[in-house]
Amino acid sequence: MKLFLAFILAALIFSNNAYSQRAGIAGGAGANSCSDYLTHRQVQEHQQLELAYVSWIMGFLTGYNMMSSLPQLNSIPEYSAVISYLDRFCRDNSLLTVSDATTCMIGDLGGYRPAKCKLN
Repeated sequence: MKLFLAFILAALIFSNNAYSQRAGIAGGAGANSCSDYLTHRQVQEHQQLELAYVSWIMGFLTGYNMMSSLPQLNSIPEYSAVISYLDRFCRDNSLLTVSDATTCMIGDLGGYRPAKCKLN
């Protein structure tokens, strides 16, 4: 019985540690590269694409704020602020993704800041 409990305890400790080190995988607009985003900003119908990106980011920020045990955001930025941040971030980091931009935005808004995000 003691061996069984020790096994369960070890499994819980190691599974939690493995989960905390796992990289997230984004889908939708967040999976696009920053260079793709900047290209989309140049097309004629960019307003529809822009709305898709901002909607994805707002959903990500809301999900982070509602479900994370990490530092919370005091507010969600407005549409124009999101676009401004994404434009700047993607010009400076064209090899990263929209998801990366969003996680760095969280850090700039007072939430958790991943190591890959520079202080602004």
